[in-house]
Amino acid sequence: QAFIEQEEAMAKLRASIDKDGNWINPDDDVDPDKLITDEDVKKYEDDDDSSDEPTSGGAKECGKCGYTMFIAPGREGKFFSSSFTCPQCGAGRDQFKDVDIEV
Repeated sequence: QAFIEQEEAMAKLRASIDKDGNWINPDDDVDPDKLITDEDVKKYEDDDDSSDEPTSGGAKECGKCGYTMFIAPGREGKFFSSSFTCPQCGAGRDQFKDVDIEV
């Protein structure tokens, strides 16, 4: 029963936030392409790298133009959503790779 309630709560939450992390007003018409689908959730889960290997601390580099961005831990969904494109060359999220940056 608790699992079902949790799933229902997650479905409500997904329905209240768009792919860019913006709140959805239930009274507004929303572009269907902006809604989070079960497929999006599955893709995010598949992209989740739960290995014990250290990551770059949020540094991502565009494989097309070399643009490097730094994402604060826990903010990947907001700033690196599935609809993200490189601000410099327009490449998609799939072109970005983790990079090690020495500070």
